[in-house]
Amino acid sequence: MSRVHPPEFLALLAIPYLFCMFYGACRLLIAAVPHLDFSPGIAILIRRESMLVACATGLLSTLIALLPLYTYQRDDSFERLFNDGFVGRWILEIGVFLVLYFCIDAAVQRRMRGAQGKRSRIADLLFRAVYVLYTTAIFIGSERWTASWKDDVCFFVCALIISLLLPRESSPDLRAANAQSELSKGRMPAVVVVAAKHWPHLVMAVGTLLLFGVFPERVGILLGSLLVCIAGIAAWTVLLALIFSSVLVARHRLTISVALTAALAALAYYTALDGEADIINTTRANVAVLQEPPAVTPAADFAAWKASRSDTPAIIILAEGGGIRAAYWTAAALETLSLPYVNLINQTYAIIGVSGGALGATAFTANFIGSEEAKRKDPAAFKNVITPPAYAGNLSRSELSSDFIGPWLARVISTEVLQKLTRWRFTSSKGETLQDAWVDSMTCQLDQRGIFAFAAAVDTCAEVKRILGAPLINMSKRPDGTSQPRLIFVATHVESGERMLFSSVNYNPSAFANSIDMESVAPRSVSMISAAHASARFPLVSPPGAVRSDTGQSIGHAVDGGYIDASGALTATELVRAIAAGNSNFHPIIIDLNNNPDDDLDSEATNRKENHTGELQTIFTALQNSNESRRYFVKRQLIDEICDLKGGYISLKVSKSIDGPIGLGWTLSSDAAMNLDRAMTRETTSFAPIPHPSEAQPDSMSLLRKASSVACQTATERVTRSQ
Repeated sequence: MSRVHPPEFLALLAIPYLFCMFYGACRLLIAAVPHLDFSPGIAILIRRESMLVACATGLLSTLIALLPLYTYQRDDSFERLFNDGFVGRWILEIGVFLVLYFCIDAAVQRRMRGAQGKRSRIADLLFRAVYVLYTTAIFIGSERWTASWKDDVCFFVCALIISLLLPRESSPDLRAANAQSELSKGRMPAVVVVAAKHWPHLVMAVGTLLLFGVFPERVGILLGSLLVCIAGIAAWTVLLALIFSSVLVARHRLTISVALTAALAALAYYTALDGEADIINTTRANVAVLQEPPAVTPAADFAAWKASRSDTPAIIILAEGGGIRAAYWTAAALETLSLPYVNLINQTYAIIGVSGGALGATAFTANFIGSEEAKRKDPAAFKNVITPPAYAGNLSRSELSSDFIGPWLARVISTEVLQKLTRWRFTSSKGETLQDAWVDSMTCQLDQRGIFAFAAAVDTCAEVKRILGAPLINMSKRPDGTSQPRLIFVATHVESGERMLFSSVNYNPSAFANSIDMESVAPRSVSMISAAHASARFPLVSPPGAVRSDTGQSIGHAVDGGYIDASGALTATELVRAIAAGNSNFHPIIIDLNNNPDDDLDSEATNRKENHTGELQTIFTALQNSNESRRYFVKRQLIDEICDLKGGYISLKVSKSIDGPIGLGWTLSSDAAMNLDRAMTRETTSFAPIPHPSEAQPDSMSLLRKASSVACQTATERVTRSQ
């Protein structure tokens, strides 16, 4: 389908699908009942009423699986179930009503068990036809007839497939065959007969996992994380039920169970000892022959950058970590700074990105440079693009609004578990799938809404694809030779705990203490997107990335930079000191992109008290709070350093009380994206107010200097009070 609408699909297809698969799994398990230690009466009852028992179990399992969806506070009345054809928040209940409808169908079939076969089949087909036609009508009505005929046909086909999975009473021939297999005391025949009867459930389970394994990015983006999770749980439930029931009916089931468990544990342990990690160096084949750029000190590089600019303060941006929330927040901030009436991006010397902040900086930089290069090659395609920076920002924010957890879940559910049992890599890992989803989204490969169907975006995406795959060292200048803000991405070295710095400039390694400067050892083999992902490799989400030098020597493994420098303040402090040592006229302004709604650096740590803290809880609480305290301390050091240089500091922060809680992860809802957009407009009003046609636009740099000086005044007052 060209579009998937989660509410409609969840209620009309996903919930019925989940129930049907739970039902099929229960029927497979019931086949093993005669061979278990049940009382004869209970065993006979379960076998005789297997369809009703499976329906009741499937209904209960479905309701339990849907419990997380009831965590929101309902504000719609039942009378607003339909509003001019639009299905509202009660859409979830429609799915539950459909499941109850299936159970009624099963009860009717049970009632007509003794009826003639033709009459029973007609009633069964009628129930299925009602489901297909009713759900299709609801879907078309909810779209207010705006969906294309392809969407309607695809939905109808999906509903038709699910109708094949609905509960169905066994035919007399199948019941006789099943009874005969039990009378002959056969064990496996009973399971085989039931499996043959429920072959649609098995085909759907296998087909779903194959689809997830072969096309994780497209399927994940199309369906979304919620539908992928539901489909994956349902598929594995059926397959595990088949395996479990087959083991239960075996004569030596205990021996087989122990042997299988031991074998799986041994394989998992063997693979975990030296599992294959993702490769960070992805561009070696294309650029290994290029000459390594000479190392420079931060002071020398800053002097070269400053030579072509006016005597104004230099800006250093801290793109803090925080998953897709941080990426979106960073892209929105860079867009604002790049607008023509603000024009602060040209005064930005460096962007220090950590985790999601590195991804946001990558997305905007690639779109900004890509759109300029595409416009240079084909000006006619950009005749309708009035503000190129806003265009690049819109592209970036649209791309980062995708549900990247969907592709990741599709990979985890389908093949990741199997790859954890062997060192043989037969497909991409969950980390590589996540990175591929980022690239596909940034290069217009995953757009399902048609917003990229014009020449400017097509040309831009072609340039972005080249930029993302090029070495990060190439990003210090634009194609026209203009200097670009330096990109510095922070990762953590697993083996030593040191920082790993991926930068667009080959800085002298002595500039940053206790760190590994990747551009001094592998300047040509780490692409821009690989460097950003190295900074965002949080364990269990993305596996550690193996890093090698350009000569092939192993350097170690990289994980999320938040372990060592979550805000980028430590790296910024060293960068500021190194530049100040060689430039007397250096008055930097730090713009801190703090995307954490729960963060409040102005609150005193001594005010945080717990009346009841258990011993186990203290382990995690102390670890989390100590990291926050260290981050607070490093930021204070940075502010003091900046104030001594007569610079400034300003934090663009998401407020929990105003913008609401916005979670971590790699998926961002449309409501959360709008909240972040409003927050960015609010936070930048002090130095980048929206221009009024009848008023002269004030100088943004002057406003920024005034707004950023408040932090130094506060720091001075704090020191005065402490003396």
